[in-house]
Amino acid sequence: MESVYQYHCWEDQNDVPNNTTQLPCHCFLIRLYFCHVLRLEYPQRNLVPLTSFNQSTLVPCNAFFAVGPTILANIFSNTGVPQDFLDTATPSILSFASVMFNDARNIGRVLFPIAVFVLVVTPYDERDQIDRAIRESMEARTVKTVPAAKSSIDGLKKVRIDDFCSIRECSICLEEFCDGLEVVCLPCLHLYHKDCIVKWLHTSHLCPLCRFPMPT
Repeated sequence: MESVYQYHCWEDQNDVPNNTTQLPCHCFLIRLYFCHVLRLEYPQRNLVPLTSFNQSTLVPCNAFFAVGPTILANIFSNTGVPQDFLDTATPSILSFASVMFNDARNIGRVLFPIAVFVLVVTPYDERDQIDRAIRESMEARTVKTVPAAKSSIDGLKKVRIDDFCSIRECSICLEEFCDGLEVVCLPCLHLYHKDCIVKWLHTSHLCPLCRFPMPT
């Protein structure tokens, strides 16, 4: 499951520097509040913080309006956000900055503090990991079939069914043996129709009943 990115901008008046008159030009003070959380879905829904930090960047207003996308890309460079997030968020942040800068109520101001809060939520469902582990375990346990050697197939022993034979059917096709029928006897003494067991041994060297290994 892919991460979900949310963001919000507002005018941040918290801890605004008092010596703004010393600034050489109009500036934006961009404060990035970044938070990345893991959202557990199983066994119960819960949010686990992964990364959280904030940083402040002072940017001349003229420069921000001229090359804002580049400046924002640098500000977000250590967050790991994808380019499609930047493509979506950058126009909104620039628009917010423009409205704030041109607001008649801000005439005479030198510093324009903007807060940008970014929340990244990465879903994590442990059931997916459990299912994956089960699949990998089953794949690891799957026996890779190896055909019997041609010499083993050519050398199969043939016997005839009589009244004293305790095996009365081929365990591959499940058809009954009739008296006098010539069948194949493996070294493990299990009996099969010749066509049935030859076809089987071309795929697997193991007896279908007891897994006795024929030479490969």
